[in-house]
Amino acid sequence: MKSNLDNPKWLNIFEGEDRANFYPYDAPNNNFLLYRGKLKAIPKDFDFFNRVPVLASGSNRSPGQILRKFGNKEIIPVTIATLNNCDIIYASLISYYGAVPTTLWPALGCKIRISITWLTKKQLNKMHKTEAVGKAYNYVRFNDGLISAHGFNDNLSVYGYVSCSGALNFGDNSPRALSFFKAKNRLIKSVNQFSALKCVAKHTIKDSNNVMVKLFRRKIIENQNFRLKAICQLKASSIKYKQVPWAIFKVSNVDYREYY
Repeated sequence: MKSNLDNPKWLNIFEGEDRANFYPYDAPNNNFLLYRGKLKAIPKDFDFFNRVPVLASGSNRSPGQILRKFGNKEIIPVTIATLNNCDIIYASLISYYGAVPTTLWPALGCKIRISITWLTKKQLNKMHKTEAVGKAYNYVRFNDGLISAHGFNDNLSVYGYVSCSGALNFGDNSPRALSFFKAKNRLIKSVNQFSALKCVAKHTIKDSNNVMVKLFRRKIIENQNFRLKAICQLKASSIKYKQVPWAIFKVSNVDYREYY
């Protein structure tokens, strides 16, 4: 598949309500290098040594989101991968900018084309902060075979983030996948971002009227205490993980206050 890395849309950094509306954002359909604020092809002799492969199962596969998080001085390669026997679903969480973010959910036979970010230790520490590790997400190592990193050793250890609170409950005690991501052999029902937001509003303010949902999101963005209370309500009804194909890695001293 071809991808025009010269297209300026890849570096869009959405602001205001668009930041939630367009989550998890478009991304090139092949490998790329974010080189100090510019998109380039990854050189054949690029040195991946001392970089940690971290699954990007949501907005972290988008050049614009990477640029927002790391600025225009970093060098970060992103490569295509396949997520096996898992689906990308809505987490039981609402972000400080009003989007319902992603997590993973075991789903036998499901396959999704996804990405891996290759991070230095310094970049990984920064990513931990933006993912609010220990509060919103756990940092995990995925079981062998769950991630197929195209062009790399099958035994590659891949890491990533999964929601601490599990899946958003859509009222029938089952999760919903993101319709944004196309999957093979998907068994979980999929919905768009606004439908997920309506579900969050129904859990918290007991109203899913479109106008009220938009007002709800504005209050989520503007009022931290209101948002934290909403997250507590979501956790009470969330769907917890059972048997999972990953192991949690404990990470200490993560200052996530700016991102949670």
